Amino acid sequence: MHTSTATARRRIGEVLVSDGAVTPEQLASALAEQQRTRARLGEILVDAGVITEEQLAAALGLKYGLPVFTLSDHPVDEALLSLVPARIARDHEVLPIARTDRSLTIAMADPRDVSVIDELAFITNLQVITVMAPRSRLRQLIEAHYSLWRWRSRRLVTTASRKTSPSLTTP
Repeated sequence: MHTSTATARRRIGEVLVSDGAVTPEQLASALAEQQRTRARLGEILVDAGVITEEQLAAALGLKYGLPVFTLSDHPVDEALLSLVPARIARDHEVLPIARTDRSLTIAMADPRDVSVIDELAFITNLQVITVMAPRSRLRQLIEAHYSLWRWRSRRLVTTASRKTSPSLTTP
């Protein structure tokens, strides 16, 4: 998906107003809050219950020309988890969702985080393709799947070492 330069330059508040997700008054109130707290505008609107995380992800996807990925209907392929270290997944809120021979697709909440995209391209030696996803759902899936994956990995190592260890019993 390609975005026009005009869309990419629009501020997220403008995108939300033009889509009808917020009123100009709600935007003005949120901008005043942003001036006071220095928090991100989208997070202010979500925290206030003005928009949902899904609406924010859709607006960010429109702004940056990225597809929005619904994580609820997509099973996470555990084989992909090994491509993205848990520390990176948690710190940057990214989740690997697909791979081809030359690319890795990651769901992320903040498409402006170019450093993690570059880091993953370096680590995996793959082109990294990004899609938008709601932040709280990403956090849930990262915690659930990386914790389960770590547990299964430890169990496999423990089981394998038991099978290869010499018996400590005497004949």
